[in-house]
Amino acid sequence: MTATGPKNMRPARGLALSMAAALANSIAAALALSIAAALALSIAATLLVAVAVLPSPAAEPDVSSSPLPRLRVRSVDSIALNVADAAGSTRFYRDVLGFEVRSEEDLAGRDWQPAAALWPEARLHVVHLQLGQERLDLARWLDPRGAAIAADTRANDAWSGHVAIVVRDMATAVARLAVAGARAVSSSPQVIPEWNPTSGGIVAYSFLDPDGHALELVHFPEGKGDARWQRPGKDLFQGIDHVAIVAADTERSLAFWVDGLGLALAGHSNDYGIEQARLTGIASAHVRVSALRAQSGPAIELVEFLAPAGGRPRPATVMPDDLVSTSIVVGVDGDTPSRELADPDGHLLATRHCDLRALAARTQHSSQRGSGRAGDVKSEPARAAAADTCHSMTIVDRDGLSACSSEEPLWQVLSVR
Repeated sequence: MTATGPKNMRPARGLALSMAAALANSIAAALALSIAAALALSIAATLLVAVAVLPSPAAEPDVSSSPLPRLRVRSVDSIALNVADAAGSTRFYRDVLGFEVRSEEDLAGRDWQPAAALWPEARLHVVHLQLGQERLDLARWLDPRGAAIAADTRANDAWSGHVAIVVRDMATAVARLAVAGARAVSSSPQVIPEWNPTSGGIVAYSFLDPDGHALELVHFPEGKGDARWQRPGKDLFQGIDHVAIVAADTERSLAFWVDGLGLALAGHSNDYGIEQARLTGIASAHVRVSALRAQSGPAIELVEFLAPAGGRPRPATVMPDDLVSTSIVVGVDGDTPSRELADPDGHLLATRHCDLRALAARTQHSSQRGSGRAGDVKSEPARAAAADTCHSMTIVDRDGLSACSSEEPLWQVLSVR
């Protein structure tokens, strides 16, 4: 037979098993509570430590009494180009193109944005040139030294553009370039056809300077261009009419330059045909040109290539010392605190903000020696003194603008993308 023990022992054994099970459950519950409590304490301690190291939230700035200033361009003061050989480039612009050397200076990186942030110990040599009423700055980086302009750069590449120089006699000017060995872009001087109401009759010729910067000779027939280009004179090269920059989308660029910076839209032009192809060196070239003007200085032209497609975008690796890095130096009204701007195509500005009243007092002696009244900053000697006071230090092509106060150079980084 099968037996589990005496009959009278089964109830006691069942009670013992029940008590053991209850005890095990109690121990398990207590252990679970202990683990949960320990875990909770650990989490709480972690949170306390995290809260302790978190910074206090910053108070909201009070902007009710300090509205953002408006940046308005009042003048286009100069164009700045990076060059590989300051002496050689100076000879080219002076001896071939008739520019006058106004001054030269050595600068440290801290005085030339954005080197102030990237290379404060960088060294540069800057030559300030003038042709007629317009100025051109040649910047030679001594240390570090940037990359050369790509030899295959074309007029429709996003980093491209040109400086347009007005001439009295196109044939004589082109012959001088040929003697100097300048590299031609145009096959020959091109006459814009008369069917073009804006540009018809204008003669243009494109070429490169020793570093590969694109330049253009322009001759205006009577009734076209600024009236001063028709004044009699003996100088073959008269001045700078405009600086052109490539725009991927004209309307988007106009929103920045006109709506944002206050330049005036002086006119549009649609240029195409065999003449445009020969002028730019690009087959089937069709461009939309928008001329912008400040109160003074050369025009800024936005050039959108409607055809052909395939212009290359601006490289993200471009640095301030690269020769392709250029800037347009403009004078602005109002304060210019450090803040960001955004140009759709990555073209850069350098701003100069000068307190005209302070400059008037500081240029009084210069004005008395000239033809203007004492303190008249519109007189020629006063303007020259003002230009010297607000140095033509410029930013060259790396996410920024510079500003110059009337007391001393005050460089402010302004991002332009």
